[in-house]
Amino acid sequence: NKKIYYIICGASRADKADIIIKGFLDEGAEVCTIPTKDGLNFIDVEKLNSLKKNKIKCDWDSNNKLPKEDAVVIAPCTFNTLNTIASGDASSYPLCIIASAIGRKVPIFIALAMNINLWEHPIISESIKKVESWGCRVIWPEITRGKSSMMDTGKILDTVFFNFKRINFNSKKINNNVIESMLDGDRKSTRLNSSHTDISRMPSSA
Repeated sequence: NKKIYYIICGASRADKADIIIKGFLDEGAEVCTIPTKDGLNFIDVEKLNSLKKNKIKCDWDSNNKLPKEDAVVIAPCTFNTLNTIASGDASSYPLCIIASAIGRKVPIFIALAMNINLWEHPIISESIKKVESWGCRVIWPEITRGKSSMMDTGKILDTVFFNFKRINFNSKKINNNVIESMLDGDRKSTRLNSSHTDISRMPSSA
């Protein structure tokens, strides 16, 4: 029942958007797909819009309100988008969504997608450190044979799923102090029952 804001940037790996959306939908989530202006050039809007429980929104249209998000996923996230997020820019609808989510400490997952030359640009490490210090989870690209591409969609989904399973587990854990209090109550009850034991019914010693 999680509400996922899924932001798609302008990169070739945006063609995997339907796989990611279906992955969330199969787990019972509702998805609000928010493509950037460039992202629209890489996706089939009609195809994504046909997926049930997936809503597409591109701007501040007040007639198309979105539910409050439980997480924001950016995949693919381009070189420009990462650095713009790190700069605190909120000049477009997707960027405003991300900046607002950072301010509210909503879980944010950033799956980077860029060529190897951009990946090795010195500003990338600075931007990653900055957004991670704000609580964002950066999913590094896959580097093979000197090439860089967005991480496998299955691993991106697993990263998000693991985060919520961990949160779910932590919410159900019993605090150690509570356990001790429960045990103390049991000990006191045992001592109280022992003090009222009928000695006449106790077996005699040998």
